Amino acid sequence: MDRDFYWEYLEQSEKMIDEFIAQVKEKEPAAFFVNGTGLEKAAVNYLWFKLMYSSSRFHYNSQRKSGIPTSAATLEVWKREFGVLSSQQVDCRQLTPGHIVYSKATLLQEYRSKPVFYCINHRQLMYLVPLLRHIKEEVVLLAGYAVPDGLAIGENVYVVEYDLICDEVCVQNNYLQTWFSKLFWFANTFEILLDSLSPTYVVILEGCHEDMEILAQLCKTKSIPSVCIQQGWPLFLTALWRNMNYDYFLTWGRKFNALWEEGPSNTCFIDVGYLYKTGSAKEDTGITFFLSPPVVVMDRSHINELLAFMKYCATAFPHRNIYIREHPECLLGLHDRSAIIDYPNVRLVSDMALDEVFRISEICVSIFSSIAFESIIHESVPFVFNRTYTPSLEKEGVGVHANSLEEAIMKMDNLINDPSRVDGMKATIRKVKQDYFTAGGGRTVSNVIGFLSTLKT
Repeated sequence: MDRDFYWEYLEQSEKMIDEFIAQVKEKEPAAFFVNGTGLEKAAVNYLWFKLMYSSSRFHYNSQRKSGIPTSAATLEVWKREFGVLSSQQVDCRQLTPGHIVYSKATLLQEYRSKPVFYCINHRQLMYLVPLLRHIKEEVVLLAGYAVPDGLAIGENVYVVEYDLICDEVCVQNNYLQTWFSKLFWFANTFEILLDSLSPTYVVILEGCHEDMEILAQLCKTKSIPSVCIQQGWPLFLTALWRNMNYDYFLTWGRKFNALWEEGPSNTCFIDVGYLYKTGSAKEDTGITFFLSPPVVVMDRSHINELLAFMKYCATAFPHRNIYIREHPECLLGLHDRSAIIDYPNVRLVSDMALDEVFRISEICVSIFSSIAFESIIHESVPFVFNRTYTPSLEKEGVGVHANSLEEAIMKMDNLINDPSRVDGMKATIRKVKQDYFTAGGGRTVSNVIGFLSTLKT
């Protein structure tokens, strides 16, 4: 594949975000404050996602490929993304309200003084379910989407679905309301909900989105402990993961503590384990391809290259089952699905539980995914089809790293034609997996519940 410039775009984007934030704060130091709570980190994360999902990413890549210098291509992105924003006056008049009785407080009275678990989508909820099924105390599941029925999570879990609250306004910042309205209304909503619920602590998953940072910062202002639970590994610590505001971050294992701590933060990292079910014996020697959405440092060409690699494996190793697991944000189109039918040993396993997928996978191929690390706890060999992955699993002897389709084919041939290589990696994985994953499944649930119980004393 020809060189692309998405990594460079990411680096330049983070520099532009820092420059923009600095310019705004120079005009008005309180620009990102509401009611004494700073939302600067939330603004950074909001802008990061805005730039990563913008058409500017493709435009920058195209310009750099055509020979346009980095400085000129970056300046054009600045004009497109920050031109209007950076030219605005910063009027952020603050309002410090007196005692306000919110209408929502009466509706939420029965849910007061309980732990709150914050959830923004179904994938997060499924990760939380094992924990919610075992926790004994009454808790509130604060959901930003319609939670489906039939989850069997116990009568002690009260589901509160919320929308952004705009009919009552308890925060004021004209600048944020005008130019960062999403942050403004999240802050307003969480201010009302936290005051109405008065939770003993708040649990958040993943931790990289702007609403999560706003919730954590408001918790800090109100002296409510905030806990973030690791749901994945970002492969490299971007601006999303630096200067986090969570009081505690519960990680998969000891080595992840060290990796997370590389990003400046006052957060306390504590290893508890991996919440998904683990430990089942292998039932197949399949090669599984895990798809990732074409975002951040990927585009559709990377997906096409991965599928080309899958087709090679299906043809070269007809005695092996080849599995494909789609990502919720990367579903195969009809054309790709039709092409798969031509291979008798290829099967889609997108609807299969994750632990079951690992049970049939001896080798797990991914590009931009935490699946590479998750393979370790399931004792599958991670095969990273990516130019950059931190840290290098190949150097640690627990995986394979390929920088191109040609290199991937060569290294896969070597693995399949020499079973001792796979056996050697599996042996190393068994030795080191405890360093990366303190526990899995039920033991992790117990560890998390045990830690959360300390927050009530």
